[in-house]
Amino acid sequence: MRLLKVLFVAAIVVAIAAPSFAAVQNIKVSGSIEEQAIYQNNFDLKNKSLESTAVRFGIGSAAGSGASINDDQTSFVLSTIKVGVDSDLTDNVSASIVLSNQTKWGNGQFGGDGVQVNKAFVTLKEFFYQPLTLKIGRQDLRFGNGFIIGPGIYRDPQGIFAQPQMTATDRFLVPGAASNNQGYPFSGPAGLQYSDATYYDAIRATLDLDPWTVDAIYSKINENFTSSLDENLAGINVAYKFDQYNAKAEAYYFFKDNPTLNSDMGLIDPVDFDLVGTNPGFLAYNDLTVAGVGTRVYNREQTHVFGMRGDISPIENLVLNGEGALQWGNIEDTMGLYNRTTNNSDLKRSKLAWAINGYGNYTWKEVAYKPNLGLGFELLSGQSKANTGTWTAWDPMFRGNSLSLIRGYMGGQQAALNGIGGNIYQTLDPNDPSGSTDAITLYVDGGLKPMDDLSLKTRWLHFWTERSGSIGATGGNDRGYNLGDEVDTTILYDYTEDVQFDLTGGVFIPETFYTRNSDSYTKSTTPAVIVTTGVKVTF
Repeated sequence: MRLLKVLFVAAIVVAIAAPSFAAVQNIKVSGSIEEQAIYQNNFDLKNKSLESTAVRFGIGSAAGSGASINDDQTSFVLSTIKVGVDSDLTDNVSASIVLSNQTKWGNGQFGGDGVQVNKAFVTLKEFFYQPLTLKIGRQDLRFGNGFIIGPGIYRDPQGIFAQPQMTATDRFLVPGAASNNQGYPFSGPAGLQYSDATYYDAIRATLDLDPWTVDAIYSKINENFTSSLDENLAGINVAYKFDQYNAKAEAYYFFKDNPTLNSDMGLIDPVDFDLVGTNPGFLAYNDLTVAGVGTRVYNREQTHVFGMRGDISPIENLVLNGEGALQWGNIEDTMGLYNRTTNNSDLKRSKLAWAINGYGNYTWKEVAYKPNLGLGFELLSGQSKANTGTWTAWDPMFRGNSLSLIRGYMGGQQAALNGIGGNIYQTLDPNDPSGSTDAITLYVDGGLKPMDDLSLKTRWLHFWTERSGSIGATGGNDRGYNLGDEVDTTILYDYTEDVQFDLTGGVFIPETFYTRNSDSYTKSTTPAVIVTTGVKVTF
């Protein structure tokens, strides 16, 4: 309760102080309290193992502790508290602030540095031109279903999510030392997908010319204190709303410039490194297994994306939507280190990728329990393993609408493991493609409303890789396209219109792509599981 008092005091201070600086017409205080219990396990698709205590060669080599490692099982209660103040200064000028605290039960981070500015922006209506509205500051951005731009930047400003787990390096390509394991940072922070810090520091200009709406944005994604190294996002979204069938069409163009990418795009997985100890006579990390890639790390990317999407309800109770997009640009490695597999020189590769998705849902509203049935499809282009030629792997940009609870957050080949667009977790399989690219997904939705305040919904998904060249590329194995199946289920209970309880569970079951892995050290076939339950109050 101490934190809640702090937030309310902050809101009251803002409300009292505002009249000293501007004439205030209206002030609204709002907020939410969400308590969520979370359990997740085996997001790396591998059960825990034991760290070896053997010493390699006995010369300056590191030995393991013998403890259980590669154990990513975690459970915690996540508390998310928000208090917002919206102030109308004039008919055309308003200001909004949202303070947030997100913490785990028992970690003591209440108050002080635990309170963050989640949103803070000014809205200026009729700015020089009656239909034009500007929104300036920290805000949420989402266009369409959030496929390109949405709440897809997963930050941890309060440091509450566990740091990368210690996972066993199961492969050491040193003669006679295959049993030597030592843990090291590997996968992403557990629970990061539940971060509420998914905001953008941005300027948004909205031109409302009903039935047309034009939005232009500029956002500073990452400030590096040198303008030439800053990561920036800019773009425009044009929407048209039709008079019939509740139809809407949109076209968009966005540009992302990231001069500090510093990523091997998942092609050099940590499990591929041979850790040979601390003796100066050995290399600390010697990449021995990724033919054609070597130590190539791309330090810059520029991505353009153009796309179109639409929604329509051609008959009552049926909703259809679809989207298609094309990406182009380049990725560059201008820093090395270079070797014979990287042509001993700088590398600039052009990008050309594509994505399509479609979804339909029908609800029988006049039938008992109001059942619904949905069918969806998504294709994200992939990249064959190579160090030259056009880069064809789809860039998730700032996607914020994962189709699944588990697979959609898995990182791997062809994407940067940076907590953006869903790339959070890794498996030990060095050939595993990311869940945000090189993917074909088919999914079926079903739902019921047994009571007005109780709803059940289930989604089954099946995943394939899109590009056969990514299959077993480093191991020379033909594993097929079949990645696995996932089932996600949610029960929602509306206690009142302001209080909601939920129970959610998901399981991802690896299929032949994983089970056909002939490398016993990196074989990852354990189902991943997640269960959450909680209550949320809004006011």
